[in-house]
Amino acid sequence: MNIFSLSGPNFLIFYSILCACAYLYVKMRVVNFEQSLPIPKIPMKDPYLIAYMRGGQREALTLATITLGNRSFLEHSDDNRKLKTRSPKDMDMVKYPIEKAILNVFKRKAEADEVFTRNSSKNACDEYKKYVEENNLIKNAFITSKRLRILVVPVIAVTFFAVVKMFVAISHGHTNLEFLSILLGATLYGFYTIYAQKRTQVSIRVLRDLSSLFSPLHQRINSLALDEHLYEHTLIAAVFGLQANTTFYSQANYYFPRNTESNPGYSCSSSSCGSSCGGGGGCGSGCGGCGS
Repeated sequence: MNIFSLSGPNFLIFYSILCACAYLYVKMRVVNFEQSLPIPKIPMKDPYLIAYMRGGQREALTLATITLGNRSFLEHSDDNRKLKTRSPKDMDMVKYPIEKAILNVFKRKAEADEVFTRNSSKNACDEYKKYVEENNLIKNAFITSKRLRILVVPVIAVTFFAVVKMFVAISHGHTNLEFLSILLGATLYGFYTIYAQKRTQVSIRVLRDLSSLFSPLHQRINSLALDEHLYEHTLIAAVFGLQANTTFYSQANYYFPRNTESNPGYSCSSSSCGSSCGGGGGCGSGCGGCGS
């Protein structure tokens, strides 16, 4: 039986099944491969590494800036959202390179958003990037190569059947190829989303394990005094995101409004806007309401 001699509706049914099977095949192969990779031991001493693994460079820089503010190393300026390092000597009192870099950014009073554009702060995340790439926590050359090898045959197959059928249809005077084109485009886009996904199954498993491990602390974090349990607050924000910590969430929404507009995870909800942006330390003092 010649598949390409099928009528339009019958071929579309066949092609839909082919595309669905091809997508599921690729998805299962990628997931199974990445789940077979070894799980690295994540150092708990650096919460910014966890934040980087979960949300990338901006997430790590945001969390570090908020934490430094709550430790009173950054002073809030009354003119808009500007920050300034309390004292140059404070750079010797922090232990993480990312914290030192952020204090260096704000040696002179500057907009909070500058932490995302200064080379010194971005370069401070290089070690995090190296760690997550070496441990297959984000897409690297090895993951990319493997995903491409899995995709080659399914991409060729769905493209071949669609293109040949288009030529056959056109040769018989049929030009109503919209549905076939849509199916091909949608399938190729689905393949691309699998290929382009930055987070791997390794990082998904690690974050799931961390979420289970710190779930009890997460449930009571807002009952812990910020000044006495700042590390715990920072760790929970690193594992679950800034929205998991009311105070950090409000501060991030205040200082980085352009970042929150492009990242729904930061956007201020009605419950978080009711709390003061102040959370102990210079960063929050005098902030007023969220986003004001």
